[in-house]
Amino acid sequence: MPAQAIRVIQLFVSFDGTMNTISTRLLLVLLSQNNTRPGFNGYRSGRINQIAKFSSSAPNDFECHRIFPPFDRELHEFYRNNFSPQRNKRVVPSLPRDSNAHDAIYVLTKQSCDSQKKDIVVALRLTRSNVDKEYTFLRSLCCAKEHRRQGLGLHLVRASLQSYDSTCCYYCFASSDLVGFYQEAGFVRIPPNVIKDTMSNYTPAPKWLLQYFKSMADRWNQRGKSLELFLHYPVQKFPTHIVLLQHCSEVSKSTATGWLVDDNLYHDSIGYVWPSVVPLGPRVHVHRWVWSGRNDNVMIEKKIQDLASNFRLFLLWTGGSRNEEETQRNSEEQTESVYIILDGTWQEAQKMFRKVPLLWNLPRISFSDIPSSKYTLRRDYTGWRERFSTRSDGGGDLLCTSEVMATLLGERGDVIGANEIRCRLDVFQMNYPLIQEQRQKSKHKHGNDLHGNDSKET
Repeated sequence: MPAQAIRVIQLFVSFDGTMNTISTRLLLVLLSQNNTRPGFNGYRSGRINQIAKFSSSAPNDFECHRIFPPFDRELHEFYRNNFSPQRNKRVVPSLPRDSNAHDAIYVLTKQSCDSQKKDIVVALRLTRSNVDKEYTFLRSLCCAKEHRRQGLGLHLVRASLQSYDSTCCYYCFASSDLVGFYQEAGFVRIPPNVIKDTMSNYTPAPKWLLQYFKSMADRWNQRGKSLELFLHYPVQKFPTHIVLLQHCSEVSKSTATGWLVDDNLYHDSIGYVWPSVVPLGPRVHVHRWVWSGRNDNVMIEKKIQDLASNFRLFLLWTGGSRNEEETQRNSEEQTESVYIILDGTWQEAQKMFRKVPLLWNLPRISFSDIPSSKYTLRRDYTGWRERFSTRSDGGGDLLCTSEVMATLLGERGDVIGANEIRCRLDVFQMNYPLIQEQRQKSKHKHGNDLHGNDSKET
């Protein structure tokens, strides 16, 4: 310890023989300026022996537990002493009164220094929604004052979400100064304009949740405070791998939609109009192979053979059948699937299928339930809708590239990712004239491909 810090300690001890709370706080400020140990930085108050011991503790010293009612006095005292930001206000949030699967209390505990008792350091409550069982409310998150700013709340949030239900969507309301904390925990902040506007039919959260948040936010605004909505989407066990076998004429078309799944391109081209809520990078991996004629068949066939050694290959094409048993087995095994989509007009797609013989031998799949297409950027000047459609609704079953990818994600169980793609398509079409100039700038930055390359293997 530096000599200056030692002299400070001697001065405090010799002054009255003890170290009261005020002197401890001042001493910590002086120590943080002379000691580079990370454990001493960021503390606000507390006794010096507790702080020193905790600063050298490893995360393994703490244990996560789920506790059940009836709760003892310790949990109520923990909330009473730490929950309210006002020092003279002692508040205990509502706690479940009986044990049920829809309500859970998780705590992070640490062995007490002077007894065998385990002290509660962090606590939170998870409540499953009565309206939609796929959504769970994260509430009453509280950390002991002397243990804050040490990542313990983050540790409990991550552990409890994984333990309670890793497949559901979590939401919470918090003040704007906690944006960094929840984003580090894996939550996504929903921008205010996304909540207020109705630009797309596909919202990042159900309407009942948005209405609930708006009512809570209005109360906070009346008190001069701002409230934020955070969502934590479940992570797919296996991302969806897609190869766009793209006709060369599709590359330069401004009405193409395959690029909408690229987070970087979308952010630079449309993000200023409607920010992306759900990052698609972890959910769908899309790569492009450009086909300009029979001369590219050798290259395409080599790529397909290389993929076949590590992945299950499926061609998304008419006349296929959806093998549900195969899909379920694939979700349990290590081998993942790659879906090949022919990207171009319907005439160009048929031409590629006819002239690349290796595609004929790939197992085909088709959608069990094709939603009506919302794509309107390409007119039916040549009557292609009537020629290629199998329905009587004017070609409603003829999906554009982004709609095909959204439907594929939906059938694989990733409804959140599917809705995000459809939302991006809605925004792109509604703002098409304004976006073209911005998209040209983005092309110069990232290149002309989904990932900035002319061709990329999965």
